[in-house]
Amino acid sequence: MGWLLAVIGVGMMLYSLFTGSVPVRRRQPIRRAEQPAYYWFLILIQVAIGMVGLLDGLGMIDLFN
Repeated sequence: MGWLLAVIGVGMMLYSLFTGSVPVRRRQPIRRAEQPAYYWFLILIQVAIGMVGLLDGLGMIDLFN
């Protein structure tokens, strides 16, 4: 489960960095040029999700017993 979380988090982060927009449900995507602070905040959240998934996948933390 940790590896899945890491792959999803890193995949969304890479997609957002390459396209310059973060897809959000029921709204227009958050674009880097229009809302740079909110865009980078969402990127940091995706990095945190990926790191937690990676640490769980490596067995350093135990989220999912």
